[in-house]
Amino acid sequence: MSWVKNGNSSGFANNTVLELTVEPYFKPYAGIGIDKVANVGVYGSLAMPIKITFMSPDKNAKGVNSVDIKGEAGLRANVLWFTYNYTIFKGSRNLYTKPQSMMTATIEQRIDVL
Repeated sequence: MSWVKNGNSSGFANNTVLELTVEPYFKPYAGIGIDKVANVGVYGSLAMPIKITFMSPDKNAKGVNSVDIKGEAGLRANVLWFTYNYTIFKGSRNLYTKPQSMMTATIEQRIDVL
């Protein structure tokens, strides 16, 4: 991000892009054993990164740009301070991507929309 001072007024440069990525997540674990001594169980994680543009020279770029979902599941064993994870599933999927403006899109992108 850049800050430009013009004469008596201050403001952002015309090419400033201000983006924010928010990633709420959930990490459950369930197992049997004695905590901090030895236990075995299953674990998972689910995250949802959201990319938002607040400021951009391109007015069409403002707003939510993409929403993804990432997940992982597996088995976990803990003995004292040693931890072993065995991943059974790990993947991600795009849920939403902001379409480009039809004025700036390539011919292939325009055909995909139609």
